[in-house]
Order: sequence, then C-alpha cells, then structure tokens
Amino acid sequence: MFLTQDEEFDDIPADFRSQVIISNLLQRLPIRERVEIWFAALEKLAEHRPPERLFEILPSGELVAWEILELGRSLRARI
Repeated sequence: MFLTQDEEFDDIPADFRSQVIISNLLQRLPIRERVEIWFAALEKLAEHRPPERLFEILPSGELVAWEILELGRSLRARI
C-alpha cells in the first residue's frame, strides 16, 4: 500500500500489484486530523479488502476507488 498526495500516480498500469491511495486532503488541515483520516481509510481498506488498486481520499474523508483503464489513464468511480 502506498499513500501519496502526488496525483501523478493516477496513471498506474492495470497490472500494478500494490494499492495506491492519493490523498486530496488540504495541507492546511492540522497533521493530526490528516493522520486520523488516513488511518480511518486504511482501516476501511483492511476490513473490506477491495480488489481495486487505485483510490482517492476526498477532503470529506470518503474513500473512492478509481477504475484503471488499459490506456494508462484512470477513471474515478465511487464504490
């Protein structure tokens, strides 16, 4: 599992083995709040073990899976 704030990871290949979570939390949020949201998202993934490989954490804390398209582009899809 890889947690990043770098949106350039949204073009991972379809056969990528790890799960990538792109955080879109605001930098102005205190680090404590961001860490709590990140841990909650990680716990949700550990509980449900979804097959998707690319996720986004929205500012609300909602975890959204992205569909990885064959052309190296990703499409956001709420699950």
